[in-house]
Amino acid sequence: MKTKTKTINPTNGISYFLTTYNLSYEKLAVKINSAVHDLDNNYGKITPRMVKEWAHGTLPRQLETEAITMVKFAHHSDNHNDDNLDTNDAKRWRELYFPDPDFTLKFIKLHVLKQVTKALNSQNIDKLINARTLTTQYLRLNDKDATLQALALIIITKCYFDIRNKILIGKEHKSYSFSSLKNSIIPHLREKIDNIDSNSAFVENTQNALRDELLEEGTNRVNIRRVALKAFIYVL
Repeated sequence: MKTKTKTINPTNGISYFLTTYNLSYEKLAVKINSAVHDLDNNYGKITPRMVKEWAHGTLPRQLETEAITMVKFAHHSDNHNDDNLDTNDAKRWRELYFPDPDFTLKFIKLHVLKQVTKALNSQNIDKLINARTLTTQYLRLNDKDATLQALALIIITKCYFDIRNKILIGKEHKSYSFSSLKNSIIPHLREKIDNIDSNSAFVENTQNALRDELLEEGTNRVNIRRVALKAFIYVL
């Protein structure tokens, strides 16, 4: 029986794994259920609905995360197959969230573009960017609790200054106000991200930083995205 095609979801490593694994949510639920009971025989039943919710971006509980990790590495390991789960693999749950450089780069791109798009659509964006100067473009970057919007504004400012400077030193005389260049920000940003090699030191270092930021029972989505945005700003 052919498995229904899933829409790949790179929101996090768990959703990405579940939507790229070539099994239905029903069959995945069976495997994850087996793994979770290897860890705790008294744990409740893992249902296809739960797996589907995780595939859509809902974060599972820690024990469930460890069970999914067991299934993932049983699938990829040379030492055992899908039906030979190893509870030692449960300790590798951080690798489930950020499995490799290719996914890490996808994650960075997704969340950088998402936060920048959100900021560009905010009502007072023109006023905020026009108030930025070369000395204030990194406003709040070093704040421990910098908001995602504050980091997105830094990225927008840097992109705007870059585009504006190219106009200023070029032959073509045209407006370089932020309002006239706003629609150029996302294409410019996409080009910057697309030029990043997934095998670069930047991606490797960011992947390690993202894994280190993960917490058991309550992974903070804002903290994770903050790490990704800050890392990107340093190489933009």
